[in-house]
Amino acid sequence: MVDDVRRHPSRSPTTGRMPAEEAVTATEAVGRDPEMVELERRHSRFVWPTTIFFLVYYLSLNVLAGTSPGLMGRKLFGEFTFGYLFALSQFVMAFVVAWVYARWAATRMDPLARDLRDKLHRQRIKEKEAAQ
Repeated sequence: MVDDVRRHPSRSPTTGRMPAEEAVTATEAVGRDPEMVELERRHSRFVWPTTIFFLVYYLSLNVLAGTSPGLMGRKLFGEFTFGYLFALSQFVMAFVVAWVYARWAATRMDPLARDLRDKLHRQRIKEKEAAQ
């Protein structure tokens, strides 16, 4: 068998694989990066409260329809009731939440994600140059 001079010294000479305790996937390596940890923290701090708010808002239609039929059946103008208004507001709220998230992400998440992507890209280029 011809020795492969390009083989990394930590790899087994017979299989070419790293020992299991040393093996790290690219996903694990990126997940440990401090910038990625901060990106995940920022995302969670926005998404979880927003999700809880929207679920409460969404489920309140069903709760109000069951517990307050007088309120939901109150006519606002013509045959248009408060229940209809509240149900239609669900669509508006979905678009508002999406718009707010897009604006928030553009200012708080995208710059950090762009920096992380550029850093990983530069690191990959350095690794390729070192391998040659």
